[in-house]
Amino acid sequence: MGLLTIDDQAFDLTADCFAPGAGELLVLAVGDGALIYVEAFLGAPYLGVEIDGALLEPSIDRPLEFSIDGDVIRADDVLLVRDLDLETGESTAAGTGTLVVECRSYLDDLPDSFRR
Repeated sequence: MGLLTIDDQAFDLTADCFAPGAGELLVLAVGDGALIYVEAFLGAPYLGVEIDGALLEPSIDRPLEFSIDGDVIRADDVLLVRDLDLETGESTAAGTGTLVVECRSYLDDLPDSFRR
């Protein structure tokens, strides 16, 4: 279960959680037309949000941090952008988001689409 808010929009989520290694958490969530991909890995966190075919990612101007408390993962005050160019840093602002996901169980195998 989870919730993603972006400005005044809210998306209820159903999530699958994976714990591929020590200190690592991968979350795939869907709901209300949104797809969420989270890598809460030490030193390399990532959040990808797809809404209506548009990919939203955290701005590179602000560090992305996840907090994990028990089985709840959270990211607050994430400045989301679209059309992010990693070389120039240019992007289009897409809102400020908060993500909260409760991992009620963990799946053993990573999805076929995720290969390290």
